[in-house]
Amino acid sequence: MSINLSNELIGDLQDAILKQVPNADTGAVLQHLAAVIGFALGHEPISKQDKDAFMAELSAFAAHVCNDIHSKTQEKPATPPAGDAFGIWTPENK
Repeated sequence: MSINLSNELIGDLQDAILKQVPNADTGAVLQHLAAVIGFALGHEPISKQDKDAFMAELSAFAAHVCNDIHSKTQEKPATPPAGDAFGIWTPENK
């Protein structure tokens, strides 16, 4: 199974939460998303041990996605153009 996240999907999820909790900030939206995971998993007819194991997997997966997005959105330092004296003026010897 492949998971395809998009800004549109994330926006739709945020909008659904904001419809229920109009003044929710980003932290509250994220808490609601986490609570949905717990709520859904809590209702699954599996053992507590299996629920705990699955929750650990989901938590690790969420951390992986967060780290991946973070690394992709960090500013990359600009690479100066190649050249002997880029940014430094040196007089010509005559």
